[in-house]
Amino acid sequence: MKMSFRRYFLFLIGFSASFPQLSQADTAPATATPGRFPEVIVTAHRLQLPVSQTSSSVEVITREDLKRLQAGTVLDALRMVPGLDTLLSGPRGQNVSLMLRGANTEHTLVLLDGIPLNDPISIGRLFGGLDHISVEQIDRIEVVRGPLSPLYGSSAMGGVVNILTRKDAEGYQGALGFEGGSYGTFRESASFSGGDAGGHVSLALTRFDTDGFSAADKALGNVLSNADRETTFSFALGGAAGPEWSLGFSGRYNKAHTELDDFGGAYGDDPDYHADSDIFIFKTTSDLSLLQGDWRQSLTFSFTDEFRNYQDDPNDIFDIYGFVRDRYRGSILQGDWQNTLRLFPEETLVMGLQAHREWGFNTADYGYGPSSLAATGDSGGFYLESLTELPEGLVASLGGRVDAHSSFGAHGTYRAGLAYRLPGSGLRLKANYGTAFKTPSLYQLYSFYGEPNLLPEENAGWDAGFDWDLENGRVKAGATYFQNDFRELIEFNSGTSKYYNVGEAWTKGCEVSLAALPLEGFQARASYTYTEAWNKTQGTPLLRRPWHKVGLDLSYGIGPFQCGVNAKYVGVRKDFNYPSVLLMGEYLVMGLTASYQLDERLRLYGRVVNLLDEVYEEVYGYGTAGRSYYAGTQVSF
Repeated sequence: MKMSFRRYFLFLIGFSASFPQLSQADTAPATATPGRFPEVIVTAHRLQLPVSQTSSSVEVITREDLKRLQAGTVLDALRMVPGLDTLLSGPRGQNVSLMLRGANTEHTLVLLDGIPLNDPISIGRLFGGLDHISVEQIDRIEVVRGPLSPLYGSSAMGGVVNILTRKDAEGYQGALGFEGGSYGTFRESASFSGGDAGGHVSLALTRFDTDGFSAADKALGNVLSNADRETTFSFALGGAAGPEWSLGFSGRYNKAHTELDDFGGAYGDDPDYHADSDIFIFKTTSDLSLLQGDWRQSLTFSFTDEFRNYQDDPNDIFDIYGFVRDRYRGSILQGDWQNTLRLFPEETLVMGLQAHREWGFNTADYGYGPSSLAATGDSGGFYLESLTELPEGLVASLGGRVDAHSSFGAHGTYRAGLAYRLPGSGLRLKANYGTAFKTPSLYQLYSFYGEPNLLPEENAGWDAGFDWDLENGRVKAGATYFQNDFRELIEFNSGTSKYYNVGEAWTKGCEVSLAALPLEGFQARASYTYTEAWNKTQGTPLLRRPWHKVGLDLSYGIGPFQCGVNAKYVGVRKDFNYPSVLLMGEYLVMGLTASYQLDERLRLYGRVVNLLDEVYEEVYGYGTAGRSYYAGTQVSF
């Protein structure tokens, strides 16, 4: 099959994006009508709303979607989301990039049940561990595209990825799972959940092992595989502490050992380079309902602690740079007091206070003598948003936020949205405008290369489009045009060896969508995203952003059997090949899934990844998986 045929084939059948994922969240209060797409509940405004009451561009990946796609990690689940580019530099455990609407990786805020995961001590304040978050206890993943700092503060410049775990349960149930497949991959899991009106509890334990393949592409002469070993434990418990008062506690711990290469490209192999990481997350929440539910208060405290240790021992064959001893530890303590007031039937007010403390340390030795860094940062914010829904089908939101930071002082952001459903039709028009910012990382502020007077990075972005329900809800279509203007971007000055604010960039594009239920048990979803992303300072395209991306997801279920096919086309984009820039070729990756529910307790499943055995790279010089096979079973009790 020639690439040109693939390209035009997928363009003819695939359009996608700016409408919510069309499947039912397990915990959504809305009920699904057989043969129709159910209404999806989102948290784009810090409270649950039907998608018809928000103007935001959202995507919801439900628990049923995770099961159908046989996703093992959050990164697996996000690969088909329109407007979102996911890049993995080799096999599981390597560097992950996540770019929303062409923004940088650090411009996406990653949350776990509202807990910020972006590492304050990493160079750009990003979170690169999405392939370390297993999906056993995940209820749904929500992706909100566009500037969201007015609600979520720093880093939400391109948007927010919020990973929501399971907490409520009826009765008691458990599951044991086992999966094996290519590259010496094995995954074992055990989970338990239960509860009633008085409270709930859930536990999950997952072990993952893979021999992997070479992170530095084997096509360039590299031969050593890079293994990854992980263990994850998570829990959640909560219940009623009074007639209108509830308490909840949740936590997660992941420990990983990953083998690394020195770099991508020829001679990148290294048998001694590895990374050990530990991440611990804890959250406690108190919810209070007043005035017969018209005033709801939520007081949340969360703590995140991430430790990364990179080590490389010298050897005579592969090692080029000698040895590496590099340790990072970033921690975040955050308190959030949110108030949701139902002022009138058509008016809701969301406001709150947020206090944030972060600290981190880094010790490094590359053979030239040790260096160290220890730093802290404090910030506080007040946010306010008004949501108005009028009987005429008009929905409006208007909000703002003021943050005060110990380094750069006060900073304000705002956001406005409008949606209107045309009377007597399923057509809904929507538009949004907002601003956002990202705080410099502790490394950029206080390391040897840092500059304490750095300003926050900024973005002003807008989008406009429509959602359209057709055929009595059996067909959904949508399109959104977006544009972002980034300023004060932080870059590294090689002349002064310091970080400074100088960069400017803009991104624009469109996300188009189509989904249908043409037959009983059959669902078809397709997606097309067009993105332009440019460095205004240099007048060059931003790297690793494809101009065109197409996604296709077909699934069919009859009785206990379910099968599906998915495909992702990624067009040409530019990447860095020191000391120049090159054009990366387009590629098409396809996959197959199948499962059979043998009885009410036993489920068998299998999948084929990269069905066409496509040879491609997501990041120049780094390998990707060839055709690979996986099979597993899950026993419920």
